This record gives sequence, C-alpha cells and structure tokens, in this order.
Amino acid sequence: MLMHTTFVIIHISAMIASMVLMVSAVGFGLSGKHIAARIATIGYVTTVGGIAIGGILLLGAPLSIQCALLTAYLLSVTVLYHFGFAFGDAENARLIRTKA
Repeated sequence: MLMHTTFVIIHISAMIASMVLMVSAVGFGLSGKHIAARIATIGYVTTVGGIAIGGILLLGAPLSIQCALLTAYLLSVTVLYHFGFAFGDAENARLIRTKA
C-alpha cells in the first residue's frame, strides 16, 4: 500500500511538473529566450518519467479515461518537443522567436 501511494505521488508530481515546464518553455520560446529549448528538454524527460510511473500503476488497475488523457498528453508533448523545440536544438526550434 505504501509503495502504491508513493508511486501515485511521484506520478502526479511528475505530470504537474511536466505541464508547468512545457508551458514555461512555450512562454520563454515566444519571448525569444534560448533557455526554452533546455526547459522543454527537462519537461519532456519529466513527462516520460511520469508516464513510466503511470504505466507501472496501470499494472494493478484497469484502463481508465485518465490513462487515455495522459496518453494524449504524452503524444502532444512529443509533437510539441519535436516540431516546436527541434528536440532541444535552440537554433532550429520553431517556437523560439529570433530577431529579424
């Protein structure tokens, strides 16, 4: 029981941190800050970690709508990280504004 509770707390914390980091990365990117790519990388790693813990939690519970939503979130973050932040490459990131 303690292990399950610990996994739930880690999973929820990781997913909240992921959302905060990805929103921050988009905000910094639109402001033209190159740190946005690094923040997006940390956010993506946090997302994958949270999803991995969520997968472990699913071994003992049935599939639910929350699982489907978190899977959609993972796909969204992956697309954002790939197309918006060029997998962490600040020079090629589309979401980081450059001065013209």
